[in-house]
Amino acid sequence: MEKTSSYLVISRRYRPQKFEDLIGQEALGQTLKNAVLQNRSSHAYLFTGPRGVGKTSAARIMAKALRCESPDRSKIPCNECPSCREVIDGNSMDVIEIDAASNTGVDNIRDLRDSVSYAAGSGKYRIFIIDEVHMLSTAAFNALLKTLEEPPPHVVFIFATTEIHKVPATILSRCQRFDFKRISNEKIFSWLKEICKNENVKAQDDALHLITEEAEGCMRDAQSLLDQSIALSGSELNRDDLEKMLGFIPRQGFFELIRSLVAHNHAQALNLCSSALSGGADPKILLSRLVSVYRDLNFAKVANQYLTTDPDYKKLLQEASAGLSLDEILVGLDQCLSLQSHLNSSIDAQIAVEALIVKLSVHRAGLQAESTQQYRSAQIQAPPPQPTRASAPQAPIHSAPTAQAPRAPVTQTPSPRTGSLLDTFHDFLRRDRPAWLPVMKSIRSFEQKGTRVEVIAENDFAGKRLASNDGQAVLKQCFGAQLSFEVRLEGGSKEPKISPQESAKIKLKEAKEDAAVQSALKAFKGKISETKIVEEDS
Repeated sequence: MEKTSSYLVISRRYRPQKFEDLIGQEALGQTLKNAVLQNRSSHAYLFTGPRGVGKTSAARIMAKALRCESPDRSKIPCNECPSCREVIDGNSMDVIEIDAASNTGVDNIRDLRDSVSYAAGSGKYRIFIIDEVHMLSTAAFNALLKTLEEPPPHVVFIFATTEIHKVPATILSRCQRFDFKRISNEKIFSWLKEICKNENVKAQDDALHLITEEAEGCMRDAQSLLDQSIALSGSELNRDDLEKMLGFIPRQGFFELIRSLVAHNHAQALNLCSSALSGGADPKILLSRLVSVYRDLNFAKVANQYLTTDPDYKKLLQEASAGLSLDEILVGLDQCLSLQSHLNSSIDAQIAVEALIVKLSVHRAGLQAESTQQYRSAQIQAPPPQPTRASAPQAPIHSAPTAQAPRAPVTQTPSPRTGSLLDTFHDFLRRDRPAWLPVMKSIRSFEQKGTRVEVIAENDFAGKRLASNDGQAVLKQCFGAQLSFEVRLEGGSKEPKISPQESAKIKLKEAKEDAAVQSALKAFKGKISETKIVEEDS
């Protein structure tokens, strides 16, 4: 029979063995080392932080340091003495590692509590490392409290957890807490290059950038992805193979998608997205990458910071930041996060992501319509300046070209019977006061003379409503307080006041006959049993 040799994965072969090896946690490692050198070590430690950032590795290093037999204390742990070798090989009788996820009950903790009283077989300390300690039950935590507060002098507890909020405050108060942070992309990238050098693997920088970004600050994930990539591509890593392995849109295709969104090319963006997803790309991964892009654009636009070491990606961010407004970036990020939060419950993730792509690409049209309305409102609110004595020596206004604000393109052609004032008022009501839209049928015209605007309307209920104090408030809200309005009713009595009873009857009748109400009644096969005015529209 042929003998096979076992393979040790990269994440285990390159596990940190000294405090100095804790990449991204240098200050924390130095603090733990100083505590050992100064004989100020605690009887209980709690290591918390995201997965794969070195919590369990730091616990083993601390265990080796506390039991190291090397006479040179500056080099602890030495990783050479019998005590250190036992911990490295995982066969130390005095360093006990417990998986709390598999030992959650109170009986398991009682067994541990009983074994605490036994002295170390060799060396000074017995060390208990409990991983994922938040998985212990409430009864198990309570059984541990007294022992944890006053353990025998030869016992040290080291807890590790990714969910610190699940650990009771009574446990937290009895431990020295150390918070491990996510590892920066720069440090992960540098360490991956070092591993590739040691493994004689030729890796393109953009391939390592992709692994780094996908790891999201987790060194163990980065090493596992590198191991998987080497198994796929052999001794030469390239980004194309990695993208296929991970289910990504190819790099150039993704960049083209982002450029299409920036250019608001709806058709191209949708086609690129649909082709990639139909070709096997994962919708969740695409959405995650979109979230990262909009997040990076937010930093680029607001703080002029580019959170990447990839020169091609940085160039893309610069182009996109110049082509998008801050409002577009924030709305895009919000839309991506909103879909990401419930994508798992979506019936068809591909359709949901394709719809998102269209929303992101057409967002600017909404901005243009809004800016058009704001521009028109600004023109109405600001009457032309009158010449004064101080301005007399200056050149006539018409003789010098005056810079004018660029008009945003109008998305709809105005009705022939309406002017710009009427269009502006209609857009305002449709957006902010939809209950007032019936008054548009009664308005005949707007006539502006300086800061005075005369509104001519039919002498019906809608016209009278516009002539009321509420109508004046709506007009000023739309056009600004700088203008004064006079509503003139034609076609009957010009008295704008009607009794509250009559007003209520008319409102109820309009509500019953409203198209939306009738559609709802038809859709649900219902009928109106009672009508009631809840509150006046002010």
